[in-house]
Amino acid sequence: MASDPLVAVLPFLTNAPSRAIGMIWRRQSARGKEYLALAEIVRAILRQVRVMAVTA
Repeated sequence: MASDPLVAVLPFLTNAPSRAIGMIWRRQSARGKEYLALAEIVRAILRQVRVMAVTA
């Protein structure tokens, strides 16, 4: 995104809006491992976004 001249990232002037998300699945789900992997991907992306926000 940062390399796209048509996209600009600007900080909010006041408190930035936020949202809490959660992931829930049945214990017996055959896709439990996939859901855990997806959750880790989401966590990694959020860590990157936080670092970008702090350094911006």
